[in-house]
Amino acid sequence: MSLLSANNISLSFGDNQVLQNVSLSVKRGEVIGLIGPNGAGKTSLLRILANLQNPDHGQVDLQGKNLSDTAIKQLAQQIGYLAQGAPAHWPLLAEKVVELGRLPYQSLNQSLWQGLNTKDKKIIDQAISQTEIDHLRQRPITTLSGGERMRVLLARLFASEPTLILADEPVAALDPYHQLHIMELLREHAANKGAVIVVLHDLNLAARFCDRLALLHKGKIAVEGKPALVLDNKNLRDVYGIEAKYLKDDSQFAVIPWQRVESSN
Repeated sequence: MSLLSANNISLSFGDNQVLQNVSLSVKRGEVIGLIGPNGAGKTSLLRILANLQNPDHGQVDLQGKNLSDTAIKQLAQQIGYLAQGAPAHWPLLAEKVVELGRLPYQSLNQSLWQGLNTKDKKIIDQAISQTEIDHLRQRPITTLSGGERMRVLLARLFASEPTLILADEPVAALDPYHQLHIMELLREHAANKGAVIVVLHDLNLAARFCDRLALLHKGKIAVEGKPALVLDNKNLRDVYGIEAKYLKDDSQFAVIPWQRVESSN
């Protein structure tokens, strides 16, 4: 049974059709990559999956139940959403930002800052350790670089212990070491009976860390499947307008975007 499934999702903003009859599902243990050019509909789809945007048509189910019928607190415990660009608007200490990940587990009459128990603190410390931000604990998040903010917000996400992580370009602002580290953490989350849907522009990371890819183009899924199937030169020419070179061994392959070509679409 799918953990989450989207069926025939359509969305328009005015005359602009952003998504058209998109269907996608994810099971526990899977990392699904959403790839495609700018404006293909990836962020809009992710927001619908996170129950932050209502589709015009279609339905999203979480463990067989309509997402819109699921209690907000239950959604917050099961789905973790990381927005694109790691925005931060308040000068909270990084440690306090991570502590916000425990909010879905607090009672309505319980203050977060007073209500952290031993289990909460252990989970928070583990999330901080996982993302290697211990040295940032006492820094206001507004003083951090984009990459540092992203790691703090990822720690907050891990602290909320979601089953499903929805991450919109989580590695965009990171250096190569931390790109690999974050993708390893997402892969580990899936291996521990979780699931991940992640928007990526780096085709190499998509090829290496994702079980399946959904290549979006003009609001539709142009092709979905194993990375080797999705990332072939025909698909890259048709959707991205590029050609690639490939490095392959028995179990993995690397994709090197090589040159622009005139798109057939």
